[in-house]
Amino acid sequence: MVKMTKDGFVMLVMGFTGEAAMAFKEAYIAAFNAMAAYIALDQQTLLLRMHAQHAGRKHGGHRDRPAVPPDGGQKGRQRTSFG
Repeated sequence: MVKMTKDGFVMLVMGFTGEAAMAFKEAYIAAFNAMAAYIALDQQTLLLRMHAQHAGRKHGGHRDRPAVPPDGGQKGRQRTSFG
């Protein structure tokens, strides 16, 4: 009996020729492309969510912490200089 990993099997089959080997290769490539599209879509969804959260914070819509005023909270504070 020969033990072989999935990756080893794929490497072996990719070297085969014939109708069955071509069908395997086409199915493998289609599955890989579907997986890549799923990952890209998931990343795009994540980026859109992050953008929406950032836009909400920019306009004071984030509930976890108060929005920082445009002056950075400096209005009314006494300025000091060290010389």
